[in-house]
Amino acid sequence: MKKIESGIYLKTEGGLCNRMRSIDSAYILKELFKKKLFVIWENNHEVGANFEEIFEPLPEIKMLSTEPLFLKKLNKLPRILKNIYSAFYSISPDIRNDAVKEFCNYLGQFAK
Repeated sequence: MKKIESGIYLKTEGGLCNRMRSIDSAYILKELFKKKLFVIWENNHEVGANFEEIFEPLPEIKMLSTEPLFLKKLNKLPRILKNIYSAFYSISPDIRNDAVKEFCNYLGQFAK
């Protein structure tokens, strides 16, 4: 089993500015506590690029890229469901959340 290196781990979320703010805050903590900083940057629908595609490398920060969870799930679905899932996931999160709630309410009427 691989040992996890000691330090501050930050998983960035949201759009580009949210990620920049969280990295800035984590960097301050890194300096304050004299720890290593590891940033987990997910290339997803919110920011469709890896950190290195946007910024110059930061030697004091170890960037960790991940495959988005929805892609891992998507690879296990049959082809027709992949197309439906991809189309649904590309909808903005607010609209998607409302659509899921409405769909669950719709299904709930049959459970009575």
